Amino acid sequence: HPVRPGQNPLAGALITNCTANATNNGYTLIYSLGGLTDSIVYSWTLAGVYTFQFYNNGSLDSTRNYNGFTQCNVPTSVKEINTLDNSIAIYPNPATEGFTIKLNTYISDKDIQSISIYSLVGELIYKADYNNQNIEIRNLSKGTYFVKIQFLNNEVVKKLIVQ
Repeated sequence: HPVRPGQNPLAGALITNCTANATNNGYTLIYSLGGLTDSIVYSWTLAGVYTFQFYNNGSLDSTRNYNGFTQCNVPTSVKEINTLDNSIAIYPNPATEGFTIKLNTYISDKDIQSISIYSLVGELIYKADYNNQNIEIRNLSKGTYFVKIQFLNNEVVKKLIVQ
């Protein structure tokens, strides 16, 4: 499923390098053509928004965004499974009146679809669309809960202690 319309190959271009970015949500493709080296930098969000930056003679020429399918990442190790999990934190924790979700820089608030809170026995206590606000928990009894942060094709579950 392409994320942008098909295009003709750049005649005479030679791809010389393609490397993943530091946050593993994109690549830098470097190519040479006619003695010049240029690049295309592209990345995506968990919501499936792809941003392409086209460089010409070493300077940013244009930027285009496309809505595409959401990247399917199949974890091959425990480290990959923990990458998204380690990019999200709940604070304060323990909490008394409410908590906030802190996201790593490569995750956007727009990527989160909903927030759910479950009891230790799996009973759904709370569910709402995420709107980047403090989530109030004043009505919850003291104890341990699980907070599920739902993305389009992924989810993260965090433990929350209510005092």
